[in-house]
Amino acid sequence: MTGTFKFLSVIALAAFIGVSSANYIVYGDSGLFKRSKGEWVWWPSAGSTAIDPYSRFYFMSQSRLPLSKFETVEVEATTDKEGRPLDADCIYQFSGRIPLSRWWTLASFAAETKSAPVDTSHSLSSHDVLFEENGTVNVIISKEIQAGNWIKPVGNDEFGMLLRIYNPINNFGGDAALSGELPSLSRQVCK
Repeated sequence: MTGTFKFLSVIALAAFIGVSSANYIVYGDSGLFKRSKGEWVWWPSAGSTAIDPYSRFYFMSQSRLPLSKFETVEVEATTDKEGRPLDADCIYQFSGRIPLSRWWTLASFAAETKSAPVDTSHSLSSHDVLFEENGTVNVIISKEIQAGNWIKPVGNDEFGMLLRIYNPINNFGGDAALSGELPSLSRQVCK
């Protein structure tokens, strides 16, 4: 009986360590299979034929498929530039220069499911946005309608932002498309 108990204990411990380490790699700050710059995070092997199992699990856990890395670079943020979770009761400013590309979209998503609704008030594209004279973009993210470029956050709690850059000019399918500065997400005020 003690031999069987020891064997089952070792199996249970190994399973716990395996699941915990995989969870840390996928959702933690390990940086082994994902990259980050400021508040933005991306999975370099996503959308390629050589996708690693951790990146695959990350996308499968959200019931979505990564887009082809040779056509699209996808970055997401669930925190502001100070590292605080994005909260629907706050107002944020998305500002800066988008990496050169044929087209881009910015959308809010539900933090727990990573799903974005069909409602167009939760997203903007490069064809919808008003640019500043210097080529930068300023978007207000708020529950209340705002003048100018505006996106409504999804839900009433924590949310995230997804920036998709289609056909980036700088190095198709590589991290070089994100080598410059990415726009920042700054908290303005909270209720």
